[in-house]
Amino acid sequence: QYCFYKSFVICTCQLLFARASAFSGASLFDSFSIMAYNVFFTGFPVMLYATDQDLPARVAARRPRLYRDVARSDALLVSPRSMAAWVGRAVCHAAVLVGVCGAVYGGGFPELTLQASDADQASMALTAYTALVALQQLTVVLESHHLTWPNLLAIGGSSLAFCALETAAGRSPRNAAHGALARLTMDARFWLALALSLAATLGPVVAAKYAALHHP
Repeated sequence: QYCFYKSFVICTCQLLFARASAFSGASLFDSFSIMAYNVFFTGFPVMLYATDQDLPARVAARRPRLYRDVARSDALLVSPRSMAAWVGRAVCHAAVLVGVCGAVYGGGFPELTLQASDADQASMALTAYTALVALQQLTVVLESHHLTWPNLLAIGGSSLAFCALETAAGRSPRNAAHGALARLTMDARFWLALALSLAATLGPVVAAKYAALHHP
């Protein structure tokens, strides 16, 4: 279900930006970012999510009844209720990412100002994309019952790959975001938008998990 969620988030970001740009055909993310998102930045942690476990193997072997409880839950099944929850979560997260980054950079939405510059739009897009990738990495951490070393290495490797590939892509003069990442790391608005986006998207998730754990 997480795979549906991560795809819904980036698609909804694109749809919201299309609405904000009066359906001009402009894309919030470039083709390289969209390809790398599903392959390099969010693909490997999901592949190794199979190593996740909520109980040690010796405990599960001693208590076969646990398998029956899991089979009856929504954890392994794509039920309408669980799917609706993940889709709703994706739409809300996309709205927060695009809304916060657009508000912080101001000129990121062409329909809101006639003075929107390509630099502002590129900065807003890269900030939203960075927040999106960070959100996915942290979501995998939050949804894991037991983080294994392979999974931690995959998450850390994906984060390093993001920094390396975005830096390399930004050095190409043909890239619309040429040099944007280097500039953004020196811009307080980048860190403000990143912090606000992650707090607004993950805060309710953490609160809900805390409430479910302490007030079942």
